[in-house]
Amino acid sequence: MPALTVALVGCGQIADAHLQAARRSGLATIAAVCDRTPDLARQAAVRFGVPRWYSDFDRMLDQTRPDVVHIATPPAAHRPLLERAVSAGAHAYVEKPFALCAADAGQMLAAAAAHNRLVCAGHDRLFDPAWVECRERMQGGDIGTVTHAEVFQAYDLEGPYGRLLANDDHHWVRQLRGGLFQNAIPHGLATVLELIPDERPVVSATSWKREYEFDTELQLLIRGARTSATLTFVTGPRPAATYVRVHGGGGWLEVDFEARAVRLRASSSLPSLVAKVHAPWTSGIQSARTLTRNAV
Repeated sequence: MPALTVALVGCGQIADAHLQAARRSGLATIAAVCDRTPDLARQAAVRFGVPRWYSDFDRMLDQTRPDVVHIATPPAAHRPLLERAVSAGAHAYVEKPFALCAADAGQMLAAAAAHNRLVCAGHDRLFDPAWVECRERMQGGDIGTVTHAEVFQAYDLEGPYGRLLANDDHHWVRQLRGGLFQNAIPHGLATVLELIPDERPVVSATSWKREYEFDTELQLLIRGARTSATLTFVTGPRPAATYVRVHGGGGWLEVDFEARAVRLRASSSLPSLVAKVHAPWTSGIQSARTLTRNAV
């Protein structure tokens, strides 16, 4: 298959991940990068060996004619950039949060459909090897029928990016209607919604402040007809980490995204004293297999 021609708009922090992934894939040639701040576009082009950089998005589209445009700007710009990209004949990969609101998302999808172009929300965690393995094991019946899922996400507001948004009242994340949560939880929600097929599940949530003047902690409950889920987002625990545990009638599967590990605890009819030995034994075997695979 011939390599796709890729262009990227928005050369901030997340752009590095896009450019690295495109380069590693072997399926894409990065033709150009663009940012309204010329120095950001120039430095990205130099660091990743991209032949062209622009500060004018329409000029980039006209001169490079990319097959795919990666939109890695703050979400307020996603809709107009996507509409211009698909009208120029490009497919689009859009960073999360995909849109500012549901109405914008609908219009973005409609614009892509009108030009017969594909558009993808940047929920790349759905394709993380650990989640792919978990999905395959669920489909293989390892835990029976899924009844509940829980997502835990610890976010580091003392890290480089966290400090930036925490100390800047005008940071684009702080301007979102959902604030920090709207930017940080789409990956967790994407995994949950894969397990809850209901079109309109019942959602309840509570959020609160911890050390800052804006809400940083969140507990969310989603109830479908047959499956429920919880999402807990906190900023205090260290290290920052995310895991998902999926429960079924035959046990549970736990995904640790940082360790790229999947752990199964199958239901057992063993006597309780035997189970206290059997459970850690099987857990140890699984950990050894994960260690070997990740080391390789």
